[in-house]
Amino acid sequence: MDTFYNLGFKGNDVLYLSERINDLGIECSHYACGAGLAFEAWEKGVLGTDRTDGLKLEWGNLEADGELCWNAAPGAKPGSAIFLPTVRKSSPKN
Repeated sequence: MDTFYNLGFKGNDVLYLSERINDLGIECSHYACGAGLAFEAWEKGVLGTDRTDGLKLEWGNLEADGELCWNAAPGAKPGSAIFLPTVRKSSPKN
């Protein structure tokens, strides 16, 4: 849970995000590392809303991070501008 503190969240927001990320089946520290990179890229101007599906990845922005969690879930939102689809279709068996 302390990984969300590093993204600028405190108190119940940390609990909410930890529960949400767990429900989506994503390992918390791996997600926070990638999200931290995205937040830093946003802050430096490397990422804009054109690459984040309109999300403003500002440190501590609970709404944006909640949506980012959803986008990061395998198969939750294929084609998201910031994440590539992670679900592969298996090849047909002969």
